[in-house]
Amino acid sequence: MTASLYCDQNGEARYFIIVAEDVAERKRSERKHNETIQLLKGIIDHMNMLVVTTDRQFNILEVNSSFAAVFGGSLEDYAGRNFFNKFPGAEDRAIFENALEKGGGYSYYGKSMPAAPNPWNTAHLWDFSLIPITNEGGTVTEVVLTLMDMTDRMRELKN
Repeated sequence: MTASLYCDQNGEARYFIIVAEDVAERKRSERKHNETIQLLKGIIDHMNMLVVTTDRQFNILEVNSSFAAVFGGSLEDYAGRNFFNKFPGAEDRAIFENALEKGGGYSYYGKSMPAAPNPWNTAHLWDFSLIPITNEGGTVTEVVLTLMDMTDRMRELKN
């Protein structure tokens, strides 16, 4: 509720305008929105697929628990860190930058990359997808990277 006092030229109060707004619907909508976000975060966090979200500068916004389990550390250890400081690679950086510029997704199947912690220092085969997230104006605001370790599956197919 807001109230405004209007005065005449002599500064004497002449009238009030009071505006009452029912915010119940807005609060219900916000609550539903927050519940949906929590549901989606819960689903993503419990997927076997590794998920990492970055901003336009490739600073990590979020990772799911599967990502943290494979590459070590906790979810909080990744927030704010630059993806390419943690996982350097000129080829991968070019792919990310292309997704930002063109706004298109990218998928690669069976890409050889290490996994850490990896005591045998062996390469793993990954299926990965890069998904740019755009705002209403079509500008890419975030990039979502999903990874699935396909090493065992590829070995099974070869045998």
